[in-house]
Amino acid sequence: MVNGDRSSKGRDTAKPNPSIASFSAQLTHPHHRQMFEYWLGKFVGSVPPPRAAIDPIDIPPAILPWLVLYTVHWVSDQKGSDRPRFQFRLVGTSVVQRYARDSTGKYFEDVYDSATYPRMMAAFSDVALNCRPAYAQLQMPVPGRDFIPYERLLLPLAGEDGRVEAIIAVMAFKPN
Repeated sequence: MVNGDRSSKGRDTAKPNPSIASFSAQLTHPHHRQMFEYWLGKFVGSVPPPRAAIDPIDIPPAILPWLVLYTVHWVSDQKGSDRPRFQFRLVGTSVVQRYARDSTGKYFEDVYDSATYPRMMAAFSDVALNCRPAYAQLQMPVPGRDFIPYERLLLPLAGEDGRVEAIIAVMAFKPN
């Protein structure tokens, strides 16, 4: 949680953590910078916005095809600790075309192979558990081809209880 606050108390007086506010300095793609600024502008005090605060009408139309929305389901593990489970809620049309699949409605374990699943879980779990954005430059494996370089921005959306209820990803692929 931003500033370590897991409750909704003090939402009106606090500000986003300075490290969150300066996060955009590492973003190189204009879509990432635009989406980050939009997300940052939707903060309620020190808490990232809820999913309901994100209005697709306000997002620049050029970003929408590259956006993926994930629902975060909190499940108890064998030790009684909550852990996140991620479900594709919405996958933008350009992302579907790039990956040659529509994963809408599926869970990570249904989509990713045994080599990719742990990396994806680690990256998304860090965002969900710490309620902070993440940016990465990655390579997507393509059968019969070299890897395709891309950049990914992950932005948490907080629920009523302060826990992450969803994550927005914005993908930016390098030209082929």
